[in-house]
Amino acid sequence: MWVFYLISLPLTLGMVVVTLRYFAGPAVPRYVVATVGYAWFCSLSIIILVPADIWTTLTGSAKGGIGFFWSWSYWSTFILTWAVVPTIQGYEDAGDFTVKERLKTSIHMNLLFYSIVGAIGLIGLILLLIMHRAWDGGIVGFAMACSNTFGLVTGAFLLGFGLSEIPRNIWKNADWSHRQKVLSHRVAKMAVKLDGAHQEYSNAIVVAQATSNQMSKRDLLRPYMDIIDNMVAQMLREDPSFKPSGGRFGENDMDYDTDDKSMATLRRQLRRAHEEYYRCKSEYMTCVMEALKLEDTIKNYECRDANGWKYVVDLSLFSILIKAVGKQEVLVQVAAFVPLMYMCICTYYSLFKIGMLMFYSLTPRQTSSVSLLMICSMVARYAPPISYNFLNLIRLGGNAKTTFEKRMGNIDDAVPFFGRGFNRIYPLIMVVYTLLVASNFFGRVIDFFGSWKRFKLQREEENIDGLDPSGMIILQKERSWIEQGYKVGEQVIPLARNFNGVSTDIESQNVPLVRFHLH
Repeated sequence: MWVFYLISLPLTLGMVVVTLRYFAGPAVPRYVVATVGYAWFCSLSIIILVPADIWTTLTGSAKGGIGFFWSWSYWSTFILTWAVVPTIQGYEDAGDFTVKERLKTSIHMNLLFYSIVGAIGLIGLILLLIMHRAWDGGIVGFAMACSNTFGLVTGAFLLGFGLSEIPRNIWKNADWSHRQKVLSHRVAKMAVKLDGAHQEYSNAIVVAQATSNQMSKRDLLRPYMDIIDNMVAQMLREDPSFKPSGGRFGENDMDYDTDDKSMATLRRQLRRAHEEYYRCKSEYMTCVMEALKLEDTIKNYECRDANGWKYVVDLSLFSILIKAVGKQEVLVQVAAFVPLMYMCICTYYSLFKIGMLMFYSLTPRQTSSVSLLMICSMVARYAPPISYNFLNLIRLGGNAKTTFEKRMGNIDDAVPFFGRGFNRIYPLIMVVYTLLVASNFFGRVIDFFGSWKRFKLQREEENIDGLDPSGMIILQKERSWIEQGYKVGEQVIPLARNFNGVSTDIESQNVPLVRFHLH
């Protein structure tokens, strides 16, 4: 039983550490990294516990150890996602100058969230007393089942979207010419976005410096201003290549020296502008490097006959499973783990794609504390429902139930309006929903009602007609600058401001001349 678990646990820990090192920004505090890492580890440990739980149920082995690890993983994620992470997230987002004030701001920001959760819990308790006076699962089991109802229902739709979208993207990205077109458009958009973030960051620095210049040394707010001045100086020291340009004042940009709250707002805006600029720069650098590597790959492939080069890819799931075959115990757990992990990948893919459009960003080495905390909260919130969902979809024979099922309670009992046949209806709903997503049914409906287009999830390949000329010019310039010893993104800011109105298809060779003013 423990062979698979003992192998998977250190691999999971290593994956969490590597992922955090890759995405966490340099300014993310250690306690945030530790909190996010622990939340991710507990969430993923739930997923690797499912195969072991299935094996002990099938063989009738002792479940004491499984019960302990279930309780540790589940309650850790529960406390983190509903209490600890929101508080730390609000604390990190606050711009106040003392720990006490930042905590007060965080609690005030989360007060509405806690009120809603408390109201839902109270309603659930009332329903328990009215409708389930003799419920066998007990109050704790009922509470656990209710708390996961949101994850079960919304997770099902996220899973359906991912089941359709991931294979679609893999299929389309396998076409190098299509991928090159997508990347050329993305590079152009990222360059313009980076230019906008550069201007906002420059504005924030100019406003902070102007506020400092007009404030006397005897001003009561001067200690707060000194903290902001040191913050600006440190930012500029960390990146000597950054040159503020295009800074301008808004209507209320000189009103930050009224009280400590306005100074906290100035500090928060400066930090956000700094994080947004380096996030956009990281996204731009990643996109440019991918595009340049793809260009090199295409050139090498075109010369394959001359140098005997071959491009081989093994994407066969059966091939991977055959290589992983071992003893029966391990085989059972692997057979359960593979589809469960794919369900998690599909669900988290949909969650991250939707969330990154509205709530947070996941950027290599530039993800902020607030985004990391929000992402870890989402991961922790969906790990138990996904695992519970998977267990509900399999039949172990007879009335056998895993430890997790017994502790989680039954959704049919917890939420009566689903009825007793939820597990029989759910697969049919998923099949229909996935087919609708794959056939772009919802996109067609939104296109039919023109006013609903703001609710449509845009795909990168939409509205792409050939290579983007500005994107290809930027890539050519970046390749030239790399060869001259510059880093990616150092020279793109003045270049990106010269592409307004450039829309000619580069494949037709009718690229308009662009006049560059590089210094």
